Amino acid sequence: CTFVVSIHQPSPTVFEAFDRLILLNYGRVAYFGVGGPDAPLAFFAKQGFPYQPGYNVAEYLIDTLNSHSTTCGGEHDFEQFYADSNLRLE
Repeated sequence: CTFVVSIHQPSPTVFEAFDRLILLNYGRVAYFGVGGPDAPLAFFAKQGFPYQPGYNVAEYLIDTLNSHSTTCGGEHDFEQFYADSNLRLE
């Protein structure tokens, strides 16, 4: 059974319950893979954006996309990094 749900800034408990996670930025995929905190944080760390302990993981991911993405005036193209990654092929 598959459910598709859009939740903006879920609580840590809800976020950790996700089996799969898709992060969209202006309609483009910035991450699609295993849910929960570990895999998305590792993927962002590979891009030079390590997690700051004590920060809500969902808020961290959203804030990082909003403040560093080229689509928001930042310097990093998260969507292209995902498109070029092996994760996209899974």
